[in-house]
Amino acid sequence: MSAPPIPFVGLCKAEWTKIRGRGLAWAVLLFGLMHGLVGPGMIWGVLAVGHELGAGETDPVDFLVGADTALYLAVFPVNGFALLLLACILWAEDYSLGTMAMIFVRPVARWKVFAAKAAVAWGVGVVSLLLATVLGALFGILLLGFSGDIGMLGSAPVVGWMVDVPEDAFATAAASNSLPLGDPMGLLGRMGWIAARLGTCALILAPAVAVAALVAQVTRSPVLTLFGSLVVFVVDGFAWAIGSAWGASSLDYNELAGTLAEWTILGSRRGLFRANMDGAIGDLWPSGVLTLAYTVAFGALALWMFNRRDVT
Repeated sequence: MSAPPIPFVGLCKAEWTKIRGRGLAWAVLLFGLMHGLVGPGMIWGVLAVGHELGAGETDPVDFLVGADTALYLAVFPVNGFALLLLACILWAEDYSLGTMAMIFVRPVARWKVFAAKAAVAWGVGVVSLLLATVLGALFGILLLGFSGDIGMLGSAPVVGWMVDVPEDAFATAAASNSLPLGDPMGLLGRMGWIAARLGTCALILAPAVAVAALVAQVTRSPVLTLFGSLVVFVVDGFAWAIGSAWGASSLDYNELAGTLAEWTILGSRRGLFRANMDGAIGDLWPSGVLTLAYTVAFGALALWMFNRRDVT
């Protein structure tokens, strides 16, 4: 009598148990918690120094500023590297330990195993960002309070998006590709935008998981998978840097080079990250679609190799 098929949830639990036992899952989650403390703490420290220097007693921030700053800090670069290491272990260690063949003696579709690994790797990263945001808000309540003169943040970096868009300014926003300054958003409006930013940051993490999955099918070694994934991102980063420098040079301007630089993995993620953090509405879609396209392309190729290659 054949064994019953393993449910998808059971596969996810098995992958979670593996990375939890090695401490990698806790490390990624801990990074999120750490940034949840650092974000509001950094804002509070800046305000304290400003007050000592005679900037007045008005506080232009509240707990949502702490939450947003924590999310901003959690995305790059530490959380991304920790997530990459976790993904490399998830995909490649089964090959290096010789347990991949044992997985497939049970009646389970390979795509389910692949999907479980992808879901756990990406899910841990998303939860880490969520922890950073929630803890940033809670810790921000203690340090920054519930209310502040948010209207003073119009020109502030990172959190300057916390302004409302007047009805007669949508044309200006479309022309300038940014949110015009106006009255502060309501509490619910800012909470909704932070939730949208959290979703965007979750998408930013996806290409790292897909690249690790693909490299693991080639190397079948956790160390080589980590090294190979880093090589992919370093080469991609050099391509972005060269294209950006060439495209922005006042001596030898090349528009095509600048455009191609934005089409790299780093360029698409930076565009999505920058648009998300600066409130540039028009840039979210092209950068998001390109980031998703890289994730799907690398992930599909990795899945094809995962299904085709021998596991012994």
